[in-house]
Amino acid sequence: MPNDTNVKIAEKLIKDLSVFFEDAGDDFVIIESTDYPMMMVQIEFTVYNYFLARLTLQSKSISFSIMNCGQCLKVTQGMVPLENLANEVAEFDENIRLRIPDKYLSAKPWIRN
Repeated sequence: MPNDTNVKIAEKLIKDLSVFFEDAGDDFVIIESTDYPMMMVQIEFTVYNYFLARLTLQSKSISFSIMNCGQCLKVTQGMVPLENLANEVAEFDENIRLRIPDKYLSAKPWIRN
């Protein structure tokens, strides 16, 4: 059962992701939130209307992955401290863009220099 603290943390993470991705991140859903036996929050969202992504927060460490046919594919280098969220989101964005065709990104307003 999620507690209020986990919900507040998840809402802040969703807000931070929304600010970073702007209109390229959508459909944020908290899929898991627990504090027993350890604190864990998992949020899934659509990124660039191309991938289903998952953010996992576990005991104040985060990781990003993409979901593919029910399989979780790690995109970043494992769990990193929550304090590094901004850097980790930027690394995730860079890695995810490598998997999306440039023509698709340029057809949308998502090409970044």
